[in-house]
Amino acid sequence: VSRHHAELRVEDDEVVLVDLGSTNGTFVNGEPVRRVSLTDGTRVTLGRTTLVFRRDGIY
Repeated sequence: VSRHHAELRVEDDEVVLVDLGSTNGTFVNGEPVRRVSLTDGTRVTLGRTTLVFRRDGIY
């Protein structure tokens, strides 16, 4: 994982994942992405780490 690999942004009522030009890329459900809106259950992989996005609400 790069020091500045990716970031999550809240835009309107969506959560958006943005790759920040990472060396090894950012993957969502196994596909490389630069920018993507996340939905509940989306699998995000950064390096060897995989996270599952869960949206219970934005506060």
